[in-house]
Amino acid sequence: MPAGVDSALDDWNARQLEVRDHSGTVEAADEDSFYPLDSADAEIEARLAGLPSSLRSADPTSALEELAELIDAAEGEWASALGSYVRSAGIIADLVDLIDHDDQQIYALAMRVLANLCSDAVDPQSSITKEVVREHNGFPRLLPHCYNEDLVALMYALGAIQNLCTSIEYAKMVTPPLRERIREVAQSARDAFDEGMPQAGLLSHYAEGILVNIAMC
Repeated sequence: MPAGVDSALDDWNARQLEVRDHSGTVEAADEDSFYPLDSADAEIEARLAGLPSSLRSADPTSALEELAELIDAAEGEWASALGSYVRSAGIIADLVDLIDHDDQQIYALAMRVLANLCSDAVDPQSSITKEVVREHNGFPRLLPHCYNEDLVALMYALGAIQNLCTSIEYAKMVTPPLRERIREVAQSARDAFDEGMPQAGLLSHYAEGILVNIAMC
C-alpha cells in the first residue's frame, strides 16, 4: 500500500522554541550538542547507558524528558543510531507499558516519544520499531486515549496512532465509534484553530491523518 500520513511530534509546551521545516518535521532551535559523530552508535550507547533502568524506576519522568529532547534534536546518523539503541535496549517495551501509567505527564511523554520513534520523518528504520510495538500490543493501548480530556495527552495519542495506523490490522481496531470520536476531534480542533487557537491545528492534523491512513489501508 502507499505510504500513509506520518508526522514528527514536538513538545506542545515549547513550540515557540522550535523551528518547523516545510516537510512538517520539527527541529529543535538549538542543536549545538549534536555535531556529526564518527561513531553515533557508541556515543548513543554511552550517553544513554542508564536510561533503561531510569525508565523502569518509580518516577521515569526525567528519563522520558531526556529521551524526548534527544529525539527532537537528533537527525541523520544520530536519529538512526538512537532508533537502533532504543530497540536493542528494550526501551520500546518500556514505553508501551508507560502508556497505561496513572500519571498524566508520564503517559503523555511516553506517547510523544513512541510517536516520534515510529515516524519515518525521525528514523528511516521506524518500520522496525513499529514491529516491536506490535509485538508488545502497543497500538490497542493507545486507543482509549482518544477520549482523553487532556489536550496534550490527546494530541500525543493521536500522533502515535496516526504514525502506526498504516495496516489493515490496525485500521480494523479503530472501530466505528472511535472513528466518529476522531472526526469530532478533527472538527472541534478546526473550529478552535479558526477561533485563534493555533495549537489546535496539530490536533486536527493528527486526527485527519488517522482517517486518511485508515482510508488508504
